[in-house]
Amino acid sequence: MALASNATMRVYVMDGVRHGVFTRAPLPQPGEGEVRIRSRFAGICGSDVHAYLGHHVRRRLPLIGGHEASGIVDAVGLGVTGPAPGTCVTVNPEIGCGRCDDCAAGWTNLCRDKVLMGTGPWPGAFAEYFCAPASNLFVIPDGLDPRVAALTEPVSVAVHALRKVADRTDQNALIIGAGGIGCTLLVAAKLMGWMHVSVSDVVGPKLNAALALGADEAVDVSGTSLPEALLRKGIPAPGVIFVAASAPGMIDSCFAAGRSRADIVLLGQFSEAGVIDIDKGRIREQTIHGSFTYTRDDFADALALLSGNPERFSPLTDRVVSLDEADAVIGEMATGRSRAVKVLVELGE
Repeated sequence: MALASNATMRVYVMDGVRHGVFTRAPLPQPGEGEVRIRSRFAGICGSDVHAYLGHHVRRRLPLIGGHEASGIVDAVGLGVTGPAPGTCVTVNPEIGCGRCDDCAAGWTNLCRDKVLMGTGPWPGAFAEYFCAPASNLFVIPDGLDPRVAALTEPVSVAVHALRKVADRTDQNALIIGAGGIGCTLLVAAKLMGWMHVSVSDVVGPKLNAALALGADEAVDVSGTSLPEALLRKGIPAPGVIFVAASAPGMIDSCFAAGRSRADIVLLGQFSEAGVIDIDKGRIREQTIHGSFTYTRDDFADALALLSGNPERFSPLTDRVVSLDEADAVIGEMATGRSRAVKVLVELGE
């Protein structure tokens, strides 16, 4: 049963740089074509952390974050024919303008005027309830745990990136970064036919997690260069490198570590502009690919991949916290103290 229009809900609001508060807000009412969703689980994304630090271009403070969500339809607005109240759903958290050339081509991820869930215009799932267009909902298949279904958005990021180089699954691949996106990419790559995938990082526990998730090799690059670390492990120069982290000099390291004609796929968000020695990539005919979020087809295929292999993805969610803990955990992540692969906020039954 839908709650009264004068009801309130608990929310977590990032109200300033490195600062968040818990408060009560009016229960949102679904507009035409929208549904209201009772939150179940919401993942903490690296972009939420970037927003918390004041670094994100589109996620401007103050805001109610949380765009990796699962929940239950609670109420529907005018013109909505489904899904019906009581249905378990996840949400594609991007709305393209529908007018630009990119939207017309199906590349809504590249729309310059798209609206993102977890921003001021579209409050996110770090709240007991949130609204979303019915057209952005995907019904969670029967039997798929809502905790795992909340991973659909990051798995979509992985599926989109892997499709950039889908014809190279026989190549020795390297994922730089064993955080949430890196490890999600690892699991998806293995399920999508990649034969040999190594993961590098500077944090030992994260590398151990990558091995447990199926990495063929874990490469510790603390105190050494990436080419030297690969050489010490006896790992051949990778033909594909996925960059799921960001640091000064990282792309130059990829030029040095990758084989000739290697593909370098960028997923990590570089908050500041930097300088790269692009000629090092040119003379070896290496190619840089940008990979930015996902399309609707990627999202649908990611949910199917999750539904067919929940046991492979479930270990990614190695820490589940309450809404009351969200600010402290995001603070840990912002300072690099968190060792979890993926943190989920649990918001209710």
